[in-house]
Amino acid sequence: MPTTDVLLDRTVIGLIKRIGARAVCDYGCGDGALLQRIDRITGQRLQLTGIDYFSSRKRGERPQSTGTMRFIDRASRECRRLVGQGGVFDLIVSAFTLHHFRRPLEELAVLVKLLKPRGTLFLADLEFANDSGDQAAKNLFSFLSEEFHAFQGAYHRHHYTRDEALPLFAAAGLAVRSSRSITVDFPEHERKEETGRALRNLARMRAANAGTANGHQRAYFDQRFAQMTKLVSRHGIDYSRLFTITATR
Repeated sequence: MPTTDVLLDRTVIGLIKRIGARAVCDYGCGDGALLQRIDRITGQRLQLTGIDYFSSRKRGERPQSTGTMRFIDRASRECRRLVGQGGVFDLIVSAFTLHHFRRPLEELAVLVKLLKPRGTLFLADLEFANDSGDQAAKNLFSFLSEEFHAFQGAYHRHHYTRDEALPLFAAAGLAVRSSRSITVDFPEHERKEETGRALRNLARMRAANAGTANGHQRAYFDQRFAQMTKLVSRHGIDYSRLFTITATR
């Protein structure tokens, strides 16, 4: 989502400058694009670390470490050593990850350990809103994905609201400094791209479902996927509603 990328870049770089961060981690970094943009825009010799479950990706899809960036698999011994060491990062950024955390309090506890004393955690995620057709389509698509992946043994939580997420930070011992809900300008071409991505994901899930040995499960989800495909095709997917939380250890 290029529009959201610009928002994240400005916010994260502003935080880096404000707190004088030298060691920065993107937790749940995906392909490493955010760290690459930070490295390019700041031009500073920051210590940039990306953490994600790279072992689940094909080799060609994993970001490569460079002189200024290192990427660590979340399931690796290296990551466990880093967590055990503790107090590593001035700033941890975690964007669009909270709804992926199977055990959010345990995951936030890991982030607390990785932060230096008085270090900063910045989290951004999609806001759960249900006041329009495209927001409803987004949420129902998320629920169906969660339901199907739970049957496949890969739990996926639906999106939080900001008010739901804030108590998690308090329970993890983080001091919330600011939080806000944001509606970004979501251009039509980005909406079409996200809608197309959702339809492709539905097609992949439907194909995976066709191969299941459980006939009752297969019949149930096949009907659900057909209904959801019609709904997404009609309304599209809207990822314009976000929330951000900034907290310190």
